[in-house]
Amino acid sequence: MWQRSPVALLHHLYTTERKSVNRQKRGTVSQREVEEAVAEFYIGSRDFNGIPEGTLKQQLGERYSREHVKALVRQGLVHLVSERVFANPHVYLLPNVSTDKQIEILESGPGLFCLYPTAKALRGRVDSREYTDRPYTALLARGAP
Repeated sequence: MWQRSPVALLHHLYTTERKSVNRQKRGTVSQREVEEAVAEFYIGSRDFNGIPEGTLKQQLGERYSREHVKALVRQGLVHLVSERVFANPHVYLLPNVSTDKQIEILESGPGLFCLYPTAKALRGRVDSREYTDRPYTALLARGAP
């Protein structure tokens, strides 16, 4: 129970709400939002495509941060597929390079890359029954390269 005066309670509620609105205006984005954007793009694309960094930047605007991508790669929730390693990063054909190499690519400056959700990130998002007659598509839907 609130131990202070009603005026103090109102002031507390007002300033808390104001801080929340200011945070939203500043455009902070959570790792979860980045993870969601990557997974939604992948599942929503006809061929289980990765989301290019430019598209992710457009979706999230100034809120986009490579720091969130780094954290997601380290957590095993996102794969970074780069043109520096694969001829076409829009097609995820082979097992990816190590986490350290993905981070190195991300930190080394500009370049074309796409982000793909991992099987770990897709767990619980895809209904496998939807693909019973398409086993290869079912593997892709669950995040297999």
